[in-house]
Amino acid sequence: MNSKVRLGALFAPLSLVLGQAVLGGCASSEASRPAAAAPDQAAAFAQNRCTGFTEDGAVADIINGKAVERVSPLYSGGGSSKTSNPRLIGAAVYVRPAGGETAEWLNRALECHSAKRTSDRAAAFAAGSDPFFLPDSVVRIRVQAAGDSLKVSIEGASSSEAHEILARATSFASASGASVGYASSPELP
Repeated sequence: MNSKVRLGALFAPLSLVLGQAVLGGCASSEASRPAAAAPDQAAAFAQNRCTGFTEDGAVADIINGKAVERVSPLYSGGGSSKTSNPRLIGAAVYVRPAGGETAEWLNRALECHSAKRTSDRAAAFAAGSDPFFLPDSVVRIRVQAAGDSLKVSIEGASSSEAHEILARATSFASASGASVGYASSPELP
């Protein structure tokens, strides 16, 4: 009986190591699978989460720029430390909400707009300065209350995407007569 306990004590760590290796192998095979292309990801999102969302008047006024108040660069890492280095991650678009429109509703509506544009290549290229999507990438959209406005944060996955989003948002704001704010922003990297 004593030898069985010793034998169990010897094999317990071995089985733990082997179990972790097997699980690690599964995890690494998941990670090595190629990510779905942006249009495919967007199409799946639209199919699963956008039924019932259409570009009605409230969203159309944002997309065509009529409800846009101003645009500013969106930075990450801009803390109060002297060593912090702010990094451009996209653009902040401030919009006037329509009556009864909530940040959550607008967030979903703009995510669905983005997904539909990204998954439809022809529509993607027709909408040159629309900052709410990129043709070859899935952007992150977050909407939150900002006083009497709603702040729409649009983030890219890379520095080049962030610059593209900001360029589109700036062009978008200029075309609609909204203001573009750079005065208090740090220099672009």
